[in-house]
Amino acid sequence: MSMNNEIFQAVPLDDFLADEQTNTFTAELKDANQEFMNGTYTVRQSSCLDDQGVNRTSDYSALKLFDGRNTTSWQTPYIKSSKSGYQDGYTQDAYKKGKYVGGGKDKYHKTMLTDGTTVDGEWAEIQLPYQLILTEFFLQATINPKKYAGRFPIKFHVLGSNDGNNWAVIHYKQNENLNEISLMNRDATLPVEYTVKNNLFSYSHYRLVISEMYELPDNNSVTLSEWALFGRKCTTIEGTCNGFVSNTTGAVEGMTMMNASLNLHDEINEFNEQYVKYIECNDNTLNPSNSVLNCSKEDMDKKRIEEKYKKIVSYDKDKNINGGILYSLQNIDLDEITGKGIGEFDASHNEIVDMYDGDIQELRNDIQTKMNYIQNKKHSIASDINNMYHYNQFGTVALSILATTTIYYVFFKLNK
Repeated sequence: MSMNNEIFQAVPLDDFLADEQTNTFTAELKDANQEFMNGTYTVRQSSCLDDQGVNRTSDYSALKLFDGRNTTSWQTPYIKSSKSGYQDGYTQDAYKKGKYVGGGKDKYHKTMLTDGTTVDGEWAEIQLPYQLILTEFFLQATINPKKYAGRFPIKFHVLGSNDGNNWAVIHYKQNENLNEISLMNRDATLPVEYTVKNNLFSYSHYRLVISEMYELPDNNSVTLSEWALFGRKCTTIEGTCNGFVSNTTGAVEGMTMMNASLNLHDEINEFNEQYVKYIECNDNTLNPSNSVLNCSKEDMDKKRIEEKYKKIVSYDKDKNINGGILYSLQNIDLDEITGKGIGEFDASHNEIVDMYDGDIQELRNDIQTKMNYIQNKKHSIASDINNMYHYNQFGTVALSILATTTIYYVFFKLNK
C-alpha cells in the first residue's frame, strides 16, 4: 500500500453541483490530480428541520454542512418548529440543555460500532466517491442567527465506514472547558480545527455523531454550519485502499481487532479523565465540601465511573469477563481473518494473541486498581461513608454500654 503524503481538502469542494431532492452533489474537476475526487457525494442525516417527505427539500438538511457557506446550517427538529409542534415523528426535544435525550420512543438515534457498543446522538454522514485517510477536520458554528453559536458540540464522535453499516471510531472529543465557546463569542466566523491522530485507515463514509452541546437553556437541537474534512489519498496496486480483509461472517469489516483497539484506547482515555476528576472532586482534603473545585454532580457521581468501567470490562458472578470492549478483544476469532492487511500489522497469529493477552491483562489490572482505589481511598466518599457507618455503630454500642452501666449503678445505689 502506498500513500500520497499531500494533505488536501476533501469537502467542501470549490466546484460542485448540488441536488437537494436527493441530498447529493457531484464533482467534475478538470485538474488531472483531482480526477479521483470526481463522482457523486451522498449526504445523510438522522433528521433535519422542515423534512416534509421525499418530494420536499429542506433548507436545513446536512447537505448545508458541505456547501462552503457559513450562513447556512444543518438543524434538527425542536418543539414548535412547525405549526403542529414537532416534525419527523418527534414527540420531544432531542436535546435538553445541550444533552442528548432523544426525540421520543422511536426517535432515539444509536449508531452501532464494530465492537458492539453504541454512540448516541443526532448524526450527519457523507459518502465520498473514494476512500480518504482522515487527518483533520473543521467544525464551524452557526452565525445566522448568532445566538445559535452556543450550539457548538462539546461531546461528539467522528466515525468511519466503508459500507455505511460497520462503524469504527476515528476521533472522540469531550471538551471540559469553555475555551471554544469563548472563541465562538469572540468571532463565530472562525472554524474550530481538530487533528486526527494515528489514523492509518481509509474510509469512504464519515459520520459525525453529536451527543452533547453546551449546557444552555436554548440548546434543544443541533445547529451547525460547516464540517470540512481533510486527509490523504490512499492507493494500492489494485488502485483501491482498503487495508482490510472482510471476515467470512460479513458481520464485521476486517481488522475488527484494530477497530476495537482504537475504541478501547478512546474509552480508557475517557475513563482516566473521569477517574482523575472524580478523585479530585471527592477528596475532602483537596476539595472540602466542594468549596474549592465547584465540581458538577456528574463529576462527583461514582455511578458514572462504574458505568464507564463496565463499558471497558464487566464480570459475571464468578469473576469471569462477560462484557465490554476487552471481552470483544479476547473473543475475536483470528482464524476468521484470512488476510494480514498492511505491512505494519503483518504479524503471526500467536504473536497477536500474546500481545493482546499481555496488554489486556495489564489494562485490566490498572483499571481494577483504580476502581478499588475509588472504593477504598481514604478521605473519599466511599471511605467517608464507610467510616461514618462504623463510627455510628461504635457510638451506638458505646452509648448502650454507658446507659446500661448508669442504670445498673443507679439501681444498685437506690437499693442499698
